[in-house]
Amino acid sequence: MEQKSNNAIKQPKIDKVIKANARLLLRLKLLSNSTIAFLSLVNVIVLFISPTILRGENFKFLLLVYSIVNVSVYSIATFANGLLLKLNKSKLHFHHVFPYIAILSGIGLLFHNPEYFLLFISTRQIIILLKKFLLYAFEGKFWKFITENPAISLMISFLLVILVGTILLMLPIATTSSKSMPFINAFFTSTSATCVTGLAVEDTGTYFSHFGQLIILTLIQIGGLGLMTISTAFALLFGQRLTVRLESVMQNIVGESNKIDLITLLRYIVGITVSVEIIGAVFLFQTFKTQFPSTIKAVYYSIFHSVSAFCNAGFALYPRSFETFVGNWNINIVLSLLIIFGGLGFVVYLDIQRNIFKKRGYKRFSLHTKIVLITTFTLTVVGIMGFFISEYNNTMRDMNFSERLLSSMFQSVTCRTAGFNTIDQSGLSYGSILLSVVLMFIGASPGSTGGGIKTTTFAIMVLAIVSIITGKSSVSAFKRKISMEHIKDAVSLIGITLCFALILLFALFIVSDGTFEEIVFEAFSALGTVGLTIGMTSKLNLAGKIIIIMLMYLGRIGPLTILYALAQRVKKKRINYLEEKISIG
Repeated sequence: MEQKSNNAIKQPKIDKVIKANARLLLRLKLLSNSTIAFLSLVNVIVLFISPTILRGENFKFLLLVYSIVNVSVYSIATFANGLLLKLNKSKLHFHHVFPYIAILSGIGLLFHNPEYFLLFISTRQIIILLKKFLLYAFEGKFWKFITENPAISLMISFLLVILVGTILLMLPIATTSSKSMPFINAFFTSTSATCVTGLAVEDTGTYFSHFGQLIILTLIQIGGLGLMTISTAFALLFGQRLTVRLESVMQNIVGESNKIDLITLLRYIVGITVSVEIIGAVFLFQTFKTQFPSTIKAVYYSIFHSVSAFCNAGFALYPRSFETFVGNWNINIVLSLLIIFGGLGFVVYLDIQRNIFKKRGYKRFSLHTKIVLITTFTLTVVGIMGFFISEYNNTMRDMNFSERLLSSMFQSVTCRTAGFNTIDQSGLSYGSILLSVVLMFIGASPGSTGGGIKTTTFAIMVLAIVSIITGKSSVSAFKRKISMEHIKDAVSLIGITLCFALILLFALFIVSDGTFEEIVFEAFSALGTVGLTIGMTSKLNLAGKIIIIMLMYLGRIGPLTILYALAQRVKKKRINYLEEKISIG
């Protein structure tokens, strides 16, 4: 009895000690995280300001000393966090090892270039802190609201990538002149790369350093695959669990309607992307190796342009894109195939794998795949014929027949969201400009790396018009009926996209000094995430750049995404009204 009494007396003391230790651990962890956060912010300031104040060998030595102190403090804070986890008896996971990997990577960068180390550490910590802020803001409600709303998740994720890209491109080490790029130009370039557009206010090959070019290439790859795809792939790699909701979101992103395992889906996406880009780079290398004495530079150019083509980005390291390669069959054919493959959509590849490689035959293709393939082929052929006729005695007058055919083919393909060019766009005839605008508005296919209203939307509208003209009661294709919901979605998408385009086009006319055709071409190029220009990009003022940024962002995420995001807050009421006829036409 006495022993029980003593235990009862000791228990509050033990609880008090445990609480005191917990508070101490929490304070130490807060101190550790605050130290790293403070260092990250100081590092960003050092990266931006130091090159404009300090120069020469003294600057390099001071930066190296500062970086060594930085990595020392960061290492102590990281090991302290690890010790706190152990003392707190928290369960260790695979991702807890990554801070130590970051230290080793940082030390490697430290001796290569201290600026790269500071950037690496700062970016990593700022992203972690931002995620923690969102997680705990408003008692977790804000984080829950973002993660449970796919439309808002997509909008915010792209915006965050654009902002991070802007900061990185503003760093002095991102330019060949070692001067910080103006914010609006960096924001414009980052948006263009992330939204895989290709419009640029500065020449990518000469203005940006290798570091800046790699940042652009990374943004292109993220924008092409989609941030959700990449983040989900990393989550799987780190052994995190994925919910059924996330699987549904991922299937909607790539356009896959059939139930499929998420790991299988990601394996296809990443596997196809890497495989096609590597194969494309190998073929491009056959030409670039004759252009440069350095094999490394030839490999670099091959990889950069292969990724840019497959992601339908249109960023080129040549000042006038590929105009000097107008008669080069290898460049024209390889880039065209990469653009087409990138614009088909991953769901088409899945369907082909299910049927062709399993010997079921093309007749078993889904309706989606059939419409995508036939519409893509039809638009390409129509484009070739249109450009061949309209540019025969214009920009192609000094070419032979095969070069004219090759140029027409490349122009037809690149107009649907790619952005490369082999002929001078500023010299296009009015007929070619009109045809280009139509192709840019239609764009690529759902679940692809391209933009536009998509080939399936265009095809459904054409089929609906044909069914009305022929007097059919329903819309069908390949002995399959197309639901009224799909037709409504197609009409809504075209109507809403045109409304957004006309409003922003009107604003662009007010603030810009370009000609009518220059402004219209630029606006639809941005909206379709194409990247072609007939000379308007260099004339854009601040207001014009902001409008084009809005068009590029809108074109990448899609107008319906914005409306779906807004519609989440509106409670729907089911009311059936009386039907009444109105006169049309």
